[in-house]
Amino acid sequence: MTATIQQAIQGFYSAYDIPQDGGKEQQWVRIDLGPIPMVLPNFDARRQAMAYHDSHHVATGYEGTMIGECEISAWELAAGCGRYWPAWLYGLFGVATGLVVAPHKTWRAFLRGRHNQSTYGMDMDRLMNMSVEELRERTKTNRPIPTPTWRDTAAFAAVVTAVLSTPTLVAATAMIML
Repeated sequence: MTATIQQAIQGFYSAYDIPQDGGKEQQWVRIDLGPIPMVLPNFDARRQAMAYHDSHHVATGYEGTMIGECEISAWELAAGCGRYWPAWLYGLFGVATGLVVAPHKTWRAFLRGRHNQSTYGMDMDRLMNMSVEELRERTKTNRPIPTPTWRDTAAFAAVVTAVLSTPTLVAATAMIML
């Protein structure tokens, strides 16, 4: 039997000790940056984006670790976050952190995302009931990471510039160094 995305997400939650609802009902969400815990409000827009984000973990295989979150952030920024502003915001923060703790992995995830498609905006029932194989085909994550083009490099440079021109990198660096 082939696992559905819903089942795969539940397995992801179990593997990383995440509540089975993904923390959807919690008022606050804890994000661990290595040894540094961050507590952020769990606002409605974040709750709406969560299942899409978690489906991306399933599609890409990026782990629920600090480096895995940096990778998925870079991937999502490159693949597109649609109208889900928390994904764009958290994505910039994740890339900022990734530039400090795993720059090569962050770049590779961004490059991969440039040639993949996110699930943001997809019908949620359809997404949750498709198989992992269908998801990987739809997102194109079942393909090898391509050789970077100048457009890929320029897009990454634009994201890095956005990160460096905001307090994001400073905040990420400070949290990691504490």
